[in-house]
Amino acid sequence: MCKFRLCLLCVPLALGALSGCSEEVEYEMPIYDFVNPSVCFFVSDAATGVNLLDPDEAGTILGRPIAVTYDGKRYEVTTDARPVPMTRATMPRPLALRLEGANEYDRIKGYHLAFGEFDPTDDLKGQSFVVDWGDGTSTKVEFDLYVVWKKNRKERIYEAEVHSPIRVDGVARGEGYYDAWIVRIAR
Repeated sequence: MCKFRLCLLCVPLALGALSGCSEEVEYEMPIYDFVNPSVCFFVSDAATGVNLLDPDEAGTILGRPIAVTYDGKRYEVTTDARPVPMTRATMPRPLALRLEGANEYDRIKGYHLAFGEFDPTDDLKGQSFVVDWGDGTSTKVEFDLYVVWKKNRKERIYEAEVHSPIRVDGVARGEGYYDAWIVRIAR
């Protein structure tokens, strides 16, 4: 009988010891510096290929009341002459419709309109805005921009996966704000 009681006592101890063996794995959260993208529009003449956003071109469309409507607000074209060094922190510039491409600090060369900047950590889903080209035509842009955190079990860290699908006038352009967020329009 004593052996039976001893066995009954050992079973809970063994189960407790086994359940205590499952090691709690802690994952580190590395510091990420995300790119804060803008949607960039290059507009060219369909017949000649001339950049219609170049202020030095005779056929420029910059004299029109071009504007973006986003989240109930209207943003008109501005020139932001403030250089943006490549070493700046994560903070996005204030939301604006900027004429860019005039200085050496612009990362995308050639005159274009850029609407942004957007922060991936703001978890932007189902967003849309409309560009009014000032001649009765418009372009609708729909996008998502958000981060999904995944566990890297081998290195025991969280890794960031940025999702950035975009649609222009209902046509999906894919993901990746280095390519899909650059919109070329021939008029």
